[in-house]
Amino acid sequence: MALFAEAKQLYSAELEAAGSDEAKRAAALTSCHAQIAPKVVNLCRENGGIYIKAAQLVASISGGSGERLIPKEYKQALAVLCDAAPVRPFSDVDAVIREELGGGEKGAHDIFDDFSETPIAAASLAQVHVAEIKGKPGSAVAVKVQHYGLREQMAADFGVLETMGSQVEPLGPAAGNLTWLVRDVRAAIERELDFEGEAKNADKTRQIVRTHICEVEGLDGDGGDDDDEEPGDNKTATPASERPMPKNSVYVPKVRWSHTRKRVLTLDFARDAFRVTDVTLLKHQSMDPLYAGRLVSTLFSELMLTHGWVHGDPHPGNVYVRRDPRSYATQLVVLDHGLYHALSDDVRTRICLLCRASCVAATAGGGAAAKAREEVRKLSASFVGDAMARFFPMLVSPWFALSGDCTVADALAAARGDLPPGVSKEDVGRFLTGLRKDQAQADATSTSPTATATSDHLLGVFHSMGYVRGLLNDLTYPEGRRLDALVSASLRGLDESTSLSAEVVEAKARSLSRGFGMHVAILSFLAAYLKSSVPFYLAYARTSTAMRVLVVVAVLLPFVLAYRTVYQ
Repeated sequence: MALFAEAKQLYSAELEAAGSDEAKRAAALTSCHAQIAPKVVNLCRENGGIYIKAAQLVASISGGSGERLIPKEYKQALAVLCDAAPVRPFSDVDAVIREELGGGEKGAHDIFDDFSETPIAAASLAQVHVAEIKGKPGSAVAVKVQHYGLREQMAADFGVLETMGSQVEPLGPAAGNLTWLVRDVRAAIERELDFEGEAKNADKTRQIVRTHICEVEGLDGDGGDDDDEEPGDNKTATPASERPMPKNSVYVPKVRWSHTRKRVLTLDFARDAFRVTDVTLLKHQSMDPLYAGRLVSTLFSELMLTHGWVHGDPHPGNVYVRRDPRSYATQLVVLDHGLYHALSDDVRTRICLLCRASCVAATAGGGAAAKAREEVRKLSASFVGDAMARFFPMLVSPWFALSGDCTVADALAAARGDLPPGVSKEDVGRFLTGLRKDQAQADATSTSPTATATSDHLLGVFHSMGYVRGLLNDLTYPEGRRLDALVSASLRGLDESTSLSAEVVEAKARSLSRGFGMHVAILSFLAAYLKSSVPFYLAYARTSTAMRVLVVVAVLLPFVLAYRTVYQ
């Protein structure tokens, strides 16, 4: 609160001094951002826990609205906390290991060999040390140890936040206060505090990858399987020819269950991995950022739309890349499986149908487009009701604005930063809470903090998709290619690709989404150089083929007549 008061005073004074001059106001804002952002970083470092989690969220947000959402000074300053959070002393680490693995007597050096007291990474809830399994030379493992006393600290932190949240009504009394958001965050973090639950999530993700997404030699990047593993999904494996990703292109480290407890998680160590968003290092290692983007886009689309399994926290500190130790090919390394959202078949199928219908609505002509547009409208309304249905497709992809019922007036209002015509703050509040209505039902029926009671919690799902979009933006991966991955996964999720090769499915997806290529290119150009024309192009793109031809003729006719007049 003290920092908030300081920032408010600084911003007010600087903007008042700048007056109405836009250039001076912009410079004043930049100066304020630069002064306050480091103080926010220090605040998060000092308090740790949920403050680090909040910093990671802010640093990784990619909402499509540029720096109006999060100024770059804050994103750049807070980015260091994505994988370089404050480090706790080794004595705290050893105390947790004694309590969890050592029966109160044996410490880290008694249970592991070559336990490095200096962590290789520190996060909001834990830090990671490298060691070896005792009696197994060469068995390099990463030991994730929860911060000592974290549960007690976070109970106090959330008590404060719930009190503050009850006093904040950002969207008006009818939309309610922020206590529901604090409760959701608290429930998610409490699940993450159970490392046995994270281990089960990691096992399930590994099983999905090896059974359905890509072939994995020996399953693990640094050696074969052993018996230290819980049984996974026993569903029939997908034939190799039908899998959407290249062999060994994804690595999920194996859990060492004999050395895993509620506050200690032991995994095989992924050697030589680095953040997938480190484009400079990617190029230095002769890896193609676009290919890395393809792997990211395909993996998370497949997990969500084909298998209903959504990684809840895929920020840059949790998605790494390396050379596969066997083939030297580019390989994703997916870490931190503490939070997943499990989609029901009904919700997953409706999202798949929405992706397919959105493509048809934007690229087909005549009756097919009209029928698809009506399907988009009905599917969207089934999630959030009629009042806000026209905005729902854009949560899946911003380019689905071409497929919905957003009007020129809506787009112009968005450009001004205003609410769309006929939409109130209360409507927005109901829209947001509607995205998590199934979470409220799950909260009421769940008795275990580690259960996948997050089923159909769409607010968490779209939060995850925003993280993935941020990764792809850092890799300059085109949105059009992301659409191809979404549609391919949707077709597989609708069982329309049974017995078809991965190449055939991708070809079908491209045929559905190819019309977006031209629209995306034109809209990107207009957004960069002629923003005022974007709403009108959206309206043009949604008209019938005959009407588009008439518009083109009307635009070109004056130039043709002028040409003839000059040269006659």
